[in-house]
Amino acid sequence: MPDYYELLGIARDASTAEIKSAYRERIEQARDGGTSRGKGVVVASAAELNQAWNVLADPFQRRRYDEQLRGAEAPEADGDGETAPAPRPAGRRRPPRSAVPATQDRAAEAGSGNGDTGGPRRRPPAEPIELPNGLVAPPTRNRINALVVDVLLVYLAAMLVGFAFVPFQRDAYQVYKGGKPVGSAHIVKGNAAQQKQQLLADEQAKVAKATKPGNKPAKVEVKKISVLSGGVRILQLLASFAAGLLVVLPASVLTGQTLGKKIFGLRLVTVDGAPAGWRASTLHYGIPILLGIMLPTIGALIAVALVVWFVRDPLRQGVHDKLAKTFVVMAPKASPAR
Repeated sequence: MPDYYELLGIARDASTAEIKSAYRERIEQARDGGTSRGKGVVVASAAELNQAWNVLADPFQRRRYDEQLRGAEAPEADGDGETAPAPRPAGRRRPPRSAVPATQDRAAEAGSGNGDTGGPRRRPPAEPIELPNGLVAPPTRNRINALVVDVLLVYLAAMLVGFAFVPFQRDAYQVYKGGKPVGSAHIVKGNAAQQKQQLLADEQAKVAKATKPGNKPAKVEVKKISVLSGGVRILQLLASFAAGLLVVLPASVLTGQTLGKKIFGLRLVTVDGAPAGWRASTLHYGIPILLGIMLPTIGALIAVALVVWFVRDPLRQGVHDKLAKTFVVMAPKASPAR
């Protein structure tokens, strides 16, 4: 059994902070090819160091590992004097994906073979993903949860704007053929009943002309709906966009944290680690919000795809991050007051 404490060069009673510091130092040594190793330092590969971090950073796994380590150091003999075989790791490993550096998926794979044979399998903590300038990317779960909170807030703001524009709606007639709308709505003008009959007659004439002999023509209906006129609709979209930005932009500029990021301990910074200002924050949040509001349905899907691209990106950047030149990183924890 490998001695993870020896791999990281720490004592067995080391704190989590000491483990993290030792992991970072050793992983840098492993990545630079060993040029910074000192005399007496145990040589370890990045994979071994990642495995050590996954186990020792999780109190549950660390406690179980310590028990296994003590058992391995004290030979256990059965009744015939034979040494008992080491416990076989449970679970099945998937092959590692070498193209992606140290992700949470690998942490889960490493944790599946830790010898836990009973009870629900616990997901080990994700190892810290090193970004440029010493920044650390957050776990995927934290970022997704923060994204859900912020999207709900933006959606709520857009809905409130929509309710505010209800008094500006006008009556209009929408023509339906076979249950599907045909063209755009027609604002009610003058004699409403006459306008409705004219629209119905015009569409029925088109359907009758397009229907082949012997076939049944599609059913034509004209229904009254409420719509916003062209100019007012554009104004509503712009107001919804502004409301969405108002939910996230000021907080991001002032603290680097929207409500979602604050709840889950994340922060938005530029690629050099500096606080994200107005320009970077506007690009980071404005692009997805603009797509989601200006292009209903398809725009929202595109916006989600741009944002969640970070799951596949080695530097944990969505497309909007790359355009804004930003990183979403772990926020430093406040030191407890003494």
